[in-house]
Amino acid sequence: MNKVRSKVILERQFIPKGTIFVNQGDTGSTAYLIQSGSVRVFSEHGDNKIELAELGPGQIIGEIALITDGERKASVEAIEDCNLVVITRAIFQERLDQSDQMIKAIVEMLSKRILSANENILGAQGSVESLISTVQKAYDESLLAISEDRRDDFEGQVKPKLDQFLNTLRSFEFSLDTV
Repeated sequence: MNKVRSKVILERQFIPKGTIFVNQGDTGSTAYLIQSGSVRVFSEHGDNKIELAELGPGQIIGEIALITDGERKASVEAIEDCNLVVITRAIFQERLDQSDQMIKAIVEMLSKRILSANENILGAQGSVESLISTVQKAYDESLLAISEDRRDDFEGQVKPKLDQFLNTLRSFEFSLDTV
């Protein structure tokens, strides 16, 4: 017997350039798939506004809200007119419930890992050593991503500057919570 699946039409939303449509600190239960346009994801700490990412077509904003009721960790502003597909937690859960058991298990496992990783990152905020470790890891991954014939050139140009930056960070006593 074949299951008849209802076809859910997802809501679409137009967001004009310059509009902040996700606010840091709000509780969310909706994610957005960018169909067109681009957005800036940023976080505010005191007087500091930290840009976290620019996202465009095919990328998703606010996916953590589909699995948890936590506060939004960042705000999102349209930097171009955007057309978005609205994904509510109810629709996400309905689609997940219709999925194969293996797919459901994988999504649940990945969700737990993402939440755990986010908690670890948030727990490490304020640690200069954590920042140094993150920067070092990004460098190491970049080095591996570069073709072998260009690695020596990259390493020769970037490594001395990176070492200088990391040594400078180590020489200052400060907390990232106050930055």
